Amino acid sequence: MKRNIICIILMLTLAPLVVCLTAVCLEPSEWGILVNPFNIVGMVLFGLFTTPLWPTYIPSLIITPILMNVIARSKKFRTMPLSLLVGISFVIGAMVGPLVLIRMVLISLDEPKFATRWAVAGALAGAITLIVIVLVYRGTILRKSIKDKCV
Repeated sequence: MKRNIICIILMLTLAPLVVCLTAVCLEPSEWGILVNPFNIVGMVLFGLFTTPLWPTYIPSLIITPILMNVIARSKKFRTMPLSLLVGISFVIGAMVGPLVLIRMVLISLDEPKFATRWAVAGALAGAITLIVIVLVYRGTILRKSIKDKCV
């Protein structure tokens, strides 16, 4: 249960933070803000409360912990080399991240450079967030198995 809460917290904090940082770093002049923590946090909060994201973001907040629980129970997940697991997580996260931001990409299609930036920001946020989530689930499993061996 604790891992699920951490997963949701990461998706509500880390993912939007990476999206905002990526968007601002790709083209700071478009956003008209300086890259400082207060402006980025303001963008994150605004983004979380922007309704175009809800139809894709809310289901991802529900589905991800469920899928990760299923995946974390598999023997392959527990025994796979960490470098391979991180690589797979990066690829899957980079493919799924833009799907969460698909409405923003579609809204921006009249300006292809904006649509591309949203897709890139989603890919980067998805990749980084999924890697951290996988590490959380993998770390918890490893700690449990070490405790069981010690007892």
